[in-house]
Amino acid sequence: MTTLRFACLTIASLIALGILLSLGGWQVQRMSWKQDVLSKLEARAAAAPVTLARALEVSTRSGEDAQFLKVAATGQFRHAFELHLFGLANRQPGWRIITPFETSTGDVVLVVRGFVPEALKDQGTRRAGQPQGTVSVVGQVRYSEAPGILIPDNEVRSNQWYSRDLPAMQAALPADLRQKALPFFVELEKPAHAAPWPKPSPLTASHLHNRHFQYALTWFGLAAVLVVIYGALLMGRLKT
Repeated sequence: MTTLRFACLTIASLIALGILLSLGGWQVQRMSWKQDVLSKLEARAAAAPVTLARALEVSTRSGEDAQFLKVAATGQFRHAFELHLFGLANRQPGWRIITPFETSTGDVVLVVRGFVPEALKDQGTRRAGQPQGTVSVVGQVRYSEAPGILIPDNEVRSNQWYSRDLPAMQAALPADLRQKALPFFVELEKPAHAAPWPKPSPLTASHLHNRHFQYALTWFGLAAVLVVIYGALLMGRLKT
């Protein structure tokens, strides 16, 4: 191997090593972040529910993160303005029903009521799952989620949503509801009706897999292999 070729190989190896170590370090950071998320989710799932007012205080005044905080509220669903968020349940395509909920204190919060299959997207096909009058709900605080690069744009006019864009969803509501809307979703823990649909599917620790340690080992392992291979080539070159 010529000196020039070996120099190019050395440069390429150093660049590849830097990339592999960076990816391993990023996975270590992700592992720490995921552990924090899991701890918060488990702790808040086990806690007694708080009021929406308390969740709002945590979210906007104390500087804390209200994500996954369990809340309870009493009020009425405004079914005429429900939103449809595309989703999968057991690999079955369908829609998550998100309905404005006007509380007894005058606030409005978008409640993620649960999943329905495509055949039940029209609320006329599931009237038993449309509770009327005053009901009580319990759920967890959730925020907007940034869409992935492969997620389609939301189709606001046709009420077909593909990402949880809270500001856009609130903007689609009538003015009287929009003006009283709280800055988060509430994802139901259990249904406020006896019908099978919509079926709530709140996020639990079992849904979140922390495999970042294995991913980090993979990247660091590849970096080690690269070092061994380069070291072998270097030793061979020095012997010649």
